[in-house]
Amino acid sequence: MEKPKLYQLTMVIFLLLTYSIVAGEPTLNSSWRSSSMTIADTNSVWPISAQYTIDDKPIIIGLQNDGSNLYLLLKAEDRDTQMMIMRGGLTVWLDSKGGKNKKFGIRYPVGMRRRQGPPTEGTERPMGDPEKMRAQIESNMDSIEIIGPSENN
Repeated sequence: MEKPKLYQLTMVIFLLLTYSIVAGEPTLNSSWRSSSMTIADTNSVWPISAQYTIDDKPIIIGLQNDGSNLYLLLKAEDRDTQMMIMRGGLTVWLDSKGGKNKKFGIRYPVGMRRRQGPPTEGTERPMGDPEKMRAQIESNMDSIEIIGPSENN
């Protein structure tokens, strides 16, 4: 498949994923964080706020707060869903009024969507080398990008 068509297909899949998550317009409630928690601790017990289904594959969402911070857990146990998120990225928009305001969000993993264009000068794409691809993906797994709010929000 030609690269432009593959890119378009990837974007369509990402948009469908985003639409299927947003389309249900659920209300998510945060639970009070009653004990200390280690971020990225896979053994932590999180109350599940919601569970979405994308192509019959569940994505679990957990929300907790401590009065100052909001903690968000997104968990996709299906390997195909994980890879779709890693390749296309996932943006979660937060609106304190329960609307559809897209002025404050979290993007994960950092930089993956921006890397789909042509490589910049002096950089090499790891397309043919699985180890280089894995290293590139893993280098983005421990960071998120905060989007907004701007001065006007």
